[in-house]
Amino acid sequence: LMSDARQALALAQQGRAAEAIALIDDLAVRGDGEALWARGLWRVEGRLLPRDLAAAREDFQRGDEAGHMQAARIHAAFLATGAGGARDWAGAVDSLHRWAGNDPIAARQRDLIAAMDLDEAGTPRTTPPHQIVNATPYIARIEALLTPAECAFLADMAEPRLKPALIFHESRKRFVADPVRDSDAAGFPLVFECPAIHALNRRFAAASRTAVEQGEPLQVLRYH
Repeated sequence: LMSDARQALALAQQGRAAEAIALIDDLAVRGDGEALWARGLWRVEGRLLPRDLAAAREDFQRGDEAGHMQAARIHAAFLATGAGGARDWAGAVDSLHRWAGNDPIAARQRDLIAAMDLDEAGTPRTTPPHQIVNATPYIARIEALLTPAECAFLADMAEPRLKPALIFHESRKRFVADPVRDSDAAGFPLVFECPAIHALNRRFAAASRTAVEQGEPLQVLRYH
């Protein structure tokens, strides 16, 4: 049988937005984890409900507390990045420890982060040295910026979300498939920037001598 929250999602797909919102709000008031997760996503997307990251974060937190794994994953991401509220790296890592027994992705992140040399904010204490290839323009290579385990984690997280990479067609004013490019792409925007990926983003920022806020969402490409 379809859960009440799934019925709300089905109503939304049918274009019955008012009914979907009323049902999801009623379920959320009663602490339904799946409903809180769904409403949080709606508030992030800004489609059925106004975009409101602070309210979304509250929904994900309550969904986490209700035992909904997907809500917990996004809540940990919001804590790690500071989306919708104050950044709480310690809280994000604590979430991984709490969920490690039930969520293999949380357990994997916990182990990866434990192996990283991070300060209390999740920033790397050191980065590998730049090996200068060319002075002007400045080109450098950095050996072993990621460990094999970190690379495997990124590949595994990207695998189910890979889609053919697109390019923006200026005359058509939309994204289209490129006749030459043969890569698939998977991005890790807001709700997918889990604590381990956020820690890697902070490492990329430190290595490139930039602020993490200057970076785009991490993207994994697979070339055929």
